[in-house]
Amino acid sequence: MVHQMVYQFLFETFDKGFFFHSYSCRIGKGTHEGVLSLKKILRKVSKNGTHPCYALKT
Repeated sequence: MVHQMVYQFLFETFDKGFFFHSYSCRIGKGTHEGVLSLKKILRKVSKNGTHPCYALKT
């Protein structure tokens, strides 16, 4: 019970401060959503694969 209270407080405090495109371990996001978003962004930036583009994973 205490664990859940601490988790909820920390989640509400920090989640809204995260960058929108931060996907790891976030409710409603996750690895699969991150990959889909990256594919969409790369397709747009590379003009459908006709220009080189890069992604930095940090």
